[in-house]
Formats: sequence, structure tokens, C-alpha cells
Amino acid sequence: DAKNLNIVHTDQKLEYQKRKVEFYNKYDFIFKKFINNLKKIILSEDRIYLKSHEITKYDFIKIQLKLKQSPLNPNFYFSDKTFTTIINDDLLNYDNQIRSQIKLEYKKEKNFENFILERIKYDLPNYLVENFEKIYKYVNNLNFYQKTIISGSDHYYNILFKFWIALNKFKGNKIITLDHGIHNGVEKGDIYYQEEIGDLNLGYYKKMKKNEVQIPSIKLSKYINLRSSDIKRKFLLYVTNDNMQYPENILICPIGNQINFVINYFKEFSEYLKEEIKKNIAIRPTIKKHFPNSWIKDKIIKKFSKSYKIIDTNYPEYYKNSKIIICTYPQTSFAEAIISGPTILLTDLKLWPHLDNFPELKADLLDAKIIFEDPINAAKHINKVWDNPYEWWSSKKVENAKKRFINETALVSKDAVTQFANYLSELKNFKDI
Repeated sequence: DAKNLNIVHTDQKLEYQKRKVEFYNKYDFIFKKFINNLKKIILSEDRIYLKSHEITKYDFIKIQLKLKQSPLNPNFYFSDKTFTTIINDDLLNYDNQIRSQIKLEYKKEKNFENFILERIKYDLPNYLVENFEKIYKYVNNLNFYQKTIISGSDHYYNILFKFWIALNKFKGNKIITLDHGIHNGVEKGDIYYQEEIGDLNLGYYKKMKKNEVQIPSIKLSKYINLRSSDIKRKFLLYVTNDNMQYPENILICPIGNQINFVINYFKEFSEYLKEEIKKNIAIRPTIKKHFPNSWIKDKIIKKFSKSYKIIDTNYPEYYKNSKIIICTYPQTSFAEAIISGPTILLTDLKLWPHLDNFPELKADLLDAKIIFEDPINAAKHINKVWDNPYEWWSSKKVENAKKRFINETALVSKDAVTQFANYLSELKNFKDI
């Protein structure tokens, strides 16, 4: 209820950084659409449309050849630049009168829920209100359908693609979601988005729901033994996390200022490291491309750039040359690191409730000294194993914990591309998913 809300007044100024919006010029748009229309003509409707950022162009072509189908997807139809071009002057369109007419069912004596229901119609993105008809007309006029559509992340973020798969689903075509991170399949909540829109989810974690299949991750598999013990390595790499500065939704991860722990933990952690190790610290601030600003990265640079190396370029080289990697969040970067070589997760576990789905795995990782919640204990462990971390990393307890982690949350294989292609080939021959 509103009476239980604690409102704090502050003089802090809110900062907002506008992102550059790009448009096609008229002739470039017409030409690109013409080329993609030609692609569409030669594509059979009875095929698998695969779109995933984690699959390289080379692997994509290998998969398409295995499926015996053309690799020419008309991706221009759904690009961000295409979206801004067709919306054009209506990009910031907002009509308060139209929104006030949206009627939602209220619940008696549920004051906070009623507040959300009353507010949400004014907060909906304009592609669902003012620009809905224009977008629907554009996507419908494409007259482009595919029997099976596999989406890695576009069903979350790509507006035109969302409309397109909705039209395909309405026609009876199959929608398959492909995980793009190790935590996606274990989200908590009353509504599980991928389950709601898709007929099947291909994940890297152990099967937990009916319409799920566990397959090796193509991207993660490229990290297998990337930092093996055959080469002498130098750096202690600290990988931070980032999020939106102000809460935008309810997630299974740190919200807003909660992410400051990555800075506080590093400060305490570094103070207890041996001097010889401190000299080789490299910090990699993580910033997601769709965030309006890099506020955590800016803080890290301000606090630590005079004493430690901040990595902004040549990250792969530092990564491969890191003796131990310290991750601050149990998502894809942690999976990549643990698959590649000696790794520690230094984090606040209560901020990541999805790990509660794997209580035995979490206990094994803690016992193997792969997970730490105490920065001082993590530093003491690093001091102890630094001269030869592979002795700890290859111990039976650690090997068992790593194996369990991979099998339960981040399945990999040196033959991941072939396995993925074989599975899709079998899938293509099924009438029902």
C-alpha cells in the first residue's frame, strides 16, 4: 500500500544520455529493400530461419549447408536502422489522449497493483500504442513467412522481429528460442517469456521444463581450455558487471545501486593481495551496448585508473594472457571464464536468486573455492595459489565442481556446431515440435 512507501527527497540531478539515432536515406533504403526482396524470392517457406548473435557467420554457413538450405536471410527487414527509418518522425510519438482510453481491469483492495495498472498505460513503449499500426502494416506487407524460426535474443530486443514472429506464430509456424546466456532458463516469476511465445527452448542448462532441450553452446565451446597450463600467463583479470543506473524493471540480478558491490569488493580484495600480484591486475569494466551510459565503468576509471590497468581495447589478448580471472556475476562471462581456465566468482550471492535452483552445485563451487562472497578470503586464496593456480584448478574437488557446472548450466563440446546442425536437421523433418 502507498502508506508503506518511504519517499526520500534528494537534490541529486538525474542524468540522461541520448543515443545517436541512425536512418537510411531514401535511395539506400529502397536499394537494400530491393536486394532483400530478391533474397526472399529464392527462400523456401519450408525452412529454418536462424538468427543468433552468438553464432559466427562461418558457423552459420556451416549449419545452413548441413540443413541444405540457403544462408541468405533478409536480416535488413528487421534491423534497428530499418526500424528508425520506417518510423522516422514518429519515433518520439506520444498521445496522452489515446493512452487515457486504454481500459484495464482493476482489483479491489489492491492499491499498489491498481497504481501499476493505472500507470502502465502511460509507460508502454509507443510501438505498442501510437506506432503499432504503422509497424504492423510494414511487417505484414513483407509477406515473409518461415516454417520454423529460431531466435537467440531478438525476441527480447528487436521490435520489428517481435512483430514478425508474432505474425508467423499466428499463421501456425513454430517459434524456437535459443538461450543467449547461462541464466535465462532458470528465471523465476509468474510469466516465463520464452515459454509464453515459443514452442521449444534450446538451452545450455539441464532440462527443467517440458518444452526444453539441452544442447552444447556454440559460443561457450570456443572457450574450452583457452587458458590451459601449457603457456605461462601474467594477469589477474577482474571482470566487473554493470546495469542501468536507475531501476527499469524487476530482474534476477542487482538493480540500480546494488551493483556498486563490484567496486567495494575490488577495493577490499586488492588491499589484501601480495604486491607482486597487484602489479599484474587488469580491470575489465563490462558495459552493455543498449545502456544509455556507463556509470559503473566511469566510477571504476575514476577510482582505480591511476593504480591499475583498465582494459578498453585488446580484451581478447588480456583474456588469453590471464593466469586467473575474477568474475563478479554468475552469467555468461563466468561460464566463459570457468570453461577456459582458473576462475573465481567473487559476488554477493543473494543478488542472484537463480542460483538457488542449483543448491548442490552452488555448495560444490563454494567448497572448491571457485565462489567467494568475502573479498578478503578470495584474496588470501589468490595469494596461496598464484604461483601455480593449475595445481588447485586440476584438483579432484575442483574438477568435479567444474564438470557439474558445465553439465548443469553451461554444456559445451568441441563438436558443438555439428551437434547443433544435426539436431536442427532432425528437427526439420519433424511435423510436430
